[in-house]
Amino acid sequence: GSIIQNDLWGQLVNEPRVAAIKFANFNIDDQQNTDDSEKYFNSKADYYKQVFNKVNTLNVPPSWLDIHKQIIADLQTLAINHGALNQMTEDPLKAILAMENLISVYQNVQPILVTITQKIKENNLKPLNGQLWSLINSLTNGF
Repeated sequence: GSIIQNDLWGQLVNEPRVAAIKFANFNIDDQQNTDDSEKYFNSKADYYKQVFNKVNTLNVPPSWLDIHKQIIADLQTLAINHGALNQMTEDPLKAILAMENLISVYQNVQPILVTITQKIKENNLKPLNGQLWSLINSLTNGF
C-alpha cells in the first residue's frame, strides 16, 4: 500500500506537467536548461528503477497479480524512457519516442487507479488515509 501510494502515485501526480516542461527545455538554446533537464530525467530514471525493485519483490495475492504485473511493466517503462529522455542531445528521435511512451503511461494511471479502488472495495480493505487517497477517490469518481 504505502510503496504504491507514496513512492509511485505520489510521484506521478505532477510528473506529466513537469516532464513536459523539462522536455521543452531541450528546445531552448540554453545549456543550463539542457543540463537541468538531463539531470531531472536521469534522477527520475534512477528513482523509478528503485521503486521497480521494491514493487517487484512484493508478494501479492493471486487476485491482484494482473494489476501488479501492469504496475511493474509501467515502472519499467518509466525508468527506461526517463533514461532515454536524458539522452535528448545525443539521440533526439529516441527521446521523442520516449516522451510518447511516457504519455501512454500517464494516460494509463487513471484506469489502474480505478482497478485498485475497485479491488479495495470488493475485498473490504481499508486503504491508507491521506491526501493521496482523497486524490485517487476524486480521480476515479469514488469507485
